[in-house]
Amino acid sequence: MIGTNHEHEPTSMTLSPVEAIAAAYVQESGGDPEEALRAAIADALADLTEWERRTRRAERLVSRGYARGLVGGGIADHGETGGRVLKPAP
Repeated sequence: MIGTNHEHEPTSMTLSPVEAIAAAYVQESGGDPEEALRAAIADALADLTEWERRTRRAERLVSRGYARGLVGGGIADHGETGGRVLKPAP
């Protein structure tokens, strides 16, 4: 059960994270639940798109590291040494 404050609105202390986020979207939309749902979906899709972009970039960097010889324990410089692999000092 959701707790209430003196104004009969849900209190954030008793809301689950999902309920708190939903309440914030409804409040931001001026109390329009349909608008709040659209905004939440739009934000989720934007976050997913950004996550996918970062994942693809990380995969490219990993692939580039393997192509430059990182597998052998060296440290790739990514340009400062012209792509040579630097080996740690013994």
